[in-house]
Amino acid sequence: MVPIMTGEDLADDPLVLHAEEYNTLILDRKGFMNTVPAFPEIKAVDNIAAWVDRKLFIHNLGHAACAYFGFKNHPGRKFIAEIIEEPAIKTQVRAAMDEAAAALLAEYPEEFTQETLDEHIDDLLFRFGNKSLGDTVFRVGRDLYRKLNRNDRILGAAALCIKHGLPCDAVTGVFQAALGFEAADENGRMFKNDIEFHSNLQKKDIEQFLQAELGLNPDDDILQQHIVLQND
Repeated sequence: MVPIMTGEDLADDPLVLHAEEYNTLILDRKGFMNTVPAFPEIKAVDNIAAWVDRKLFIHNLGHAACAYFGFKNHPGRKFIAEIIEEPAIKTQVRAAMDEAAAALLAEYPEEFTQETLDEHIDDLLFRFGNKSLGDTVFRVGRDLYRKLNRNDRILGAAALCIKHGLPCDAVTGVFQAALGFEAADENGRMFKNDIEFHSNLQKKDIEQFLQAELGLNPDDDILQQHIVLQND
């Protein structure tokens, strides 16, 4: 992650970039025609799909949870780092990430362990609190049609939990918070598609909206029931 460079930094040297300490590049071992380059920063894996799911269902889910719980509880706060400082919100975010981690462990037992997933979550929560990144609630939460889609970070994680008979209340709690997300940019404007999202949400009941706008299908009856019950 690279923060927005200040004018002072750019004036001093426009080629210098500041970055956080995390520097692991996860790559598909099967994508190399020859041997994997011997760089310590490269982590080549055999099942890249598992690691893509880890990124989506832990990192992206947790990041979005910060934005949605943050806006719900503190609509005036601008930065993710401000939000994750609050213990109650951090607990909610962690609970959702833990549920997703349990589902990932059930889905990919050969790729992950409880210990490595816990360490990953700890590291992410620490990184979310990096004030130097200047990451905003608006940027992280915007684009609701995409981020609340059936196959994306929240409902995708919840569906994986349900597949393995695991609880997903914390994950679907993120979804419920997201339905009220109306953060604006520095000019006071909401993301254009999110204005349309809320307009369509008001026109349909939640079951219709889930199917017509967010891609749920008949096989998702348990997921839909769970969301509808939480919404009542």
